[in-house]
Amino acid sequence: MIKLRLIILYSLTLLTAVSVLVSLGFWQIDRGHQKELLNSSYLNRDSTSPESLIEALKVESSTWKKIYVEGKFVKPNFFLDNSINERQFGYQLITPFVYGNNTILVLRGWVKGSSNRSILPNVNTSYDIKKITGYLNQPPYTGISGVFDKSTIEVFKKDKIRIQKLDRIRIEDVLGRRLENQIFYLHSDEPDAYLVKSDQFTKQHKHFAYATQWFCMALVLLVIGIFNIWKKVINGSKKTSTT
Repeated sequence: MIKLRLIILYSLTLLTAVSVLVSLGFWQIDRGHQKELLNSSYLNRDSTSPESLIEALKVESSTWKKIYVEGKFVKPNFFLDNSINERQFGYQLITPFVYGNNTILVLRGWVKGSSNRSILPNVNTSYDIKKITGYLNQPPYTGISGVFDKSTIEVFKKDKIRIQKLDRIRIEDVLGRRLENQIFYLHSDEPDAYLVKSDQFTKQHKHFAYATQWFCMALVLLVIGIFNIWKKVINGSKKTSTT
């Protein structure tokens, strides 16, 4: 009776573990399909005419939509730390852009950094009223993850601030302005744009590879588990027959 209970408990544990691994596999597949849609939007971003930022923000799916907005850049420039381009250290340059009563952060591209950490790159910014074109997307990830405290904001001058993480709430505190949730990625042809990295923003293939790994782990665990259960049953039968 005790052996039977142990086998049942072992079987339930095995099924639970296999179910978790299979669920992780399907989750990765779902993530891969989501990235495929994003990648399609990114590749086709220039195939349509730009629409107004105000209109684009009214719809849920506006990722990599080509948009335009009229307003002006305002100080300061934010330098998002630890951005690598072709093995060179640098920063992602981000500048607030005011349109009407609203403000959005504009990612203007990559700038090369100095080996001297006490120096930030000099950048040119025109603060006159203009219309700019670009794309909407989520904030980029770079720099140091973790708690975004005061030590991660370094003010060099009134127009130069180095940040380790793009934290919208903290940047709102610095600016004294409310910000849009999404980031405006400036088109590479714009006069205020710097090096716009042509990275593959969505790598959906890695999710399908992860899914395969989870499914393989589930299969291996299932085979080993069934083999162990079979051994326990056989051993239990032998002991019963000998007695």
